[in-house]
Amino acid sequence: MVLKLYAVSDGPSSLSVRQALKVLDIPFDLTNVDYGAGEHMTPEYAMMNPQKEIPVLEDDGFYLGESNAILQYLCDKYRPQSELLYPQEPRARTELGLKKVHIALDVLETYLQKLGARYVAGDNLTIADFQLFNSTMTLEAIDFDFSQYKK
Repeated sequence: MVLKLYAVSDGPSSLSVRQALKVLDIPFDLTNVDYGAGEHMTPEYAMMNPQKEIPVLEDDGFYLGESNAILQYLCDKYRPQSELLYPQEPRARTELGLKKVHIALDVLETYLQKLGARYVAGDNLTIADFQLFNSTMTLEAIDFDFSQYKK
């Protein structure tokens, strides 16, 4: 059965999944979800993805949301052609994950410096700071080295 991808045509998360499908040469049917019209908020869409997020991948009646989960699923399912995109070996996966963390922290550091703010969204504490704080606490639990990040 051909995979179905429910996606926003120009959404970054949707594009990442589409790129992986193309690179892996996996046939799929694309259903564009009209975000502006709220198609992802319908009861029908919620049956595929209760979080009502875009994109959603359908694989023979199995529905999966969240682009990172979809990407990992595709790479796990379509081995060996996906090995370069997402290694199977645990150490290589860990190194890839840490690179993604460093990229995200570099982006955050640049953003905070340009903004010149004390908090993520400006000069006031917001819920975005709670999310960031809890995510970085998780990294501290594994002794992640934050020394290269000033803020």
